[in-house]
Amino acid sequence: MNMKNLKSLRKVNGKTQSDIAEYLGCTVQTVANYENGRRNADYETQLKLAEYFGVSLDYLVRGSSVPPVTTPTSDEERQRLIENAKVALFDGGGEVTDAMWEEVLNFAKFVEAREAAKKDENN
Repeated sequence: MNMKNLKSLRKVNGKTQSDIAEYLGCTVQTVANYENGRRNADYETQLKLAEYFGVSLDYLVRGSSVPPVTTPTSDEERQRLIENAKVALFDGGGEVTDAMWEEVLNFAKFVEAREAAKKDENN
């Protein structure tokens, strides 16, 4: 089965294809093939990768659920998480300006408020 989020997880976590290949005990070409959908990983490999990145198998393979969220313990960790989010949201392409990031944060606040209002309506 294709692993839709492998490449983005690798980038967000600052890993190289070599890092993943070493962890799995395979070649860099195999990892590249997994990322590009030219080769499907077996179930055991998928489980190892999900564990490696700390995400569910469903997230790794389908990208249909949200990966775990952790609370940053330091300013440095918080900044790393912000940079990871920028890479994930903008596919690592180009510079994300402060204005762009502010717009993302405002939209997230809007969605959060909308969902809270829905919850209040249902109670």
